[in-house]
Formats: sequence, C-alpha cells, structure tokens
Amino acid sequence: MITNSISVLPEHSNWSVAHDQKLLISCARSMSVSISSDRYCLRSKYRYITRYQFSSKLIKYAMPYQYLLFDYFHGIPCPGNYWDSLLNSISKNNRRIAGARVTNSRIARLIKNYGISESQVFEIPIPVDKTLFYPARDKEEAQRIKLRYSLPLDKIIIGNFQKDGNGFEYFGSPKYIKGPDILADVLISLYNYYKDIYIVLVGPSRSYICKRLTDAAVPYAHLYVDFNEIPLLHRVNDLYINTSRDEGGPKGVLEALASGVPVVSTPVGMVPDLVDETTCLCSETFLPNDIFTICCKVLETPNKPMSLNKLLPGIQDYKDGLLQMFYSLGLC
Repeated sequence: MITNSISVLPEHSNWSVAHDQKLLISCARSMSVSISSDRYCLRSKYRYITRYQFSSKLIKYAMPYQYLLFDYFHGIPCPGNYWDSLLNSISKNNRRIAGARVTNSRIARLIKNYGISESQVFEIPIPVDKTLFYPARDKEEAQRIKLRYSLPLDKIIIGNFQKDGNGFEYFGSPKYIKGPDILADVLISLYNYYKDIYIVLVGPSRSYICKRLTDAAVPYAHLYVDFNEIPLLHRVNDLYINTSRDEGGPKGVLEALASGVPVVSTPVGMVPDLVDETTCLCSETFLPNDIFTICCKVLETPNKPMSLNKLLPGIQDYKDGLLQMFYSLGLC
C-alpha cells in the first residue's frame, strides 16, 4: 500500500550536507509530515533526492509509481555538459516531478526554461542557525578560540571554509567550480600587500589551495573539524572570502554573516540577494584583481562597528518555505 509520505535517500558523507538532511527531516516531522531516511523505501508516494545525490539518471532512484522531489541549488547548463544532460532528463520525466527546491531566483528561472512549471518550483533559501552562528561576545572570547586552535593573536585572520576539491580526501583534485585558483591568487596578493595576514582553511579536500599557499610562503592553518566547531572558527575571522564560480548559497557566506564577519564574494548563489554596504560586498566579475581590490577596501576601513546582515535567512524562513511546499503536495 502506497502511503502519503516522503522517503529521503540517505546522505552518509561526514560534511554539511548530512547536517542539512537532518534539518530537513526534523523540520518536516515538526509539521507532522511523514518522512523517513531509507534507501529502499518502496511504500512512500514521494522520493526526495537531496543535493549531491542526483545525476542524469535521477529517475532511477524512484519506483515507477513514486514522484520525485529534488534539490537543484546550482549548475549552469551548456550544450552537452553534465547539467544540460541532467535538466534534459528531468524535462523528459516531467510527469514524475512533484517539486524542485531552489535557493535563488536565478536558478528558478533557469530550470523553468527546461519545462519545470511555476507550480513545481519552490524557492527555499539555505538557512543559517543563528543559535549556533553568532559573533564573539568580546575580544577575550575570540582570543580564547584562537589559542584553542593555535592561531596567532596579532594577525588579520582571513577565512574560507569551502570544500574546493573533488571527493573527501585531502589529496582530492581541485574542483574549479569552487574557484580555488581564484582564491589562491587573491590570498597571495593580499599577503604580498599586507604581510600581517593569516589564512584559516576549514574542510576536506583542500590540497590545491594548501599547496599554492605553501609555495608562496603564505602562513595558514588547515583544520578539518566537526560541524559543531565551525561556529567557533567563524568568530575569529576578520574577513571571509568566497571565490566560487557557481553556488547555491554558499553556506560559508551565510554562516560568516551570522557571525558578524564581513564577507567579500563573487556574484553567485544567494549572495546578490544579501549584498549591502557594510556586511556583504560582491564583485561584479570573477577576476582575482577585482576581488582583491574589494578585500583591501574592507581591511582598510578602520574601526568600523560590527553589524549583522538584516537580509540573512534563518531557520524559520526555511521552515516557512518547506511548509508551503509540503502543503501544496497535500502532505500537511
């Protein structure tokens, strides 16, 4: 017997995507939506494929009588590339698609061009948990965190917590969509200009950026920590830089903004919707020199008062979006 429920393809990676899936399931259950994480669930009406799991053979994850829900956070199609193949596959199986969750209006417009209707697209932002990510209470707290992770007390700390290699091993090949080459160019230029900076890298598969910084004699720390330690590390940053070429969020930017850290980013994902003049600055291009110039502007603004980005989506914004999606499917 088919039940009016959702089965989620389990996420087993030891990174933020697993935390995202737990949040999805927790929020759904708080709305009395019947949902489970089960690779072989055969009785649910809906099969939810979260990000990083889908492929051009997306439809293989569902039984013929199941409808698909899926995340599409980023991916710019060009004729014949992976994303074009994926979206064409989705278009051909449109009658099986119950809904597509996107995080920003640009991606919403993109997938509609592939035949996904307005009623099938749900724009639900990536949330940041503001009970976990918040500014350091004072300089003493920031110093204690620096000492805990053996970070210098007298340097400008610049952070990037973006996994930018393929796979989850240290020696993963560079994932250029995440812009590790751009990031390396920007950080090396900043070090050559300022000298008193120190780079904090967090996350798996960072060998490319580590090698570039080592070769250029730029001081840095690469930390692979549990998720519950990431909020601490955000609190010690003086600047957070994102240089991705395509993104759905990215989460690191959202977490930095919630932590009261100024952000400089390329124009990707949710970033253009969060831009203001004090907390989130966005380059118009992906050129390292343009990003470097904006970073210098931030670092050379003396004693600016800390402020929080008022456009930042929280958990309640996320739950409101999920509620709209589940309600439209008759799940609650």
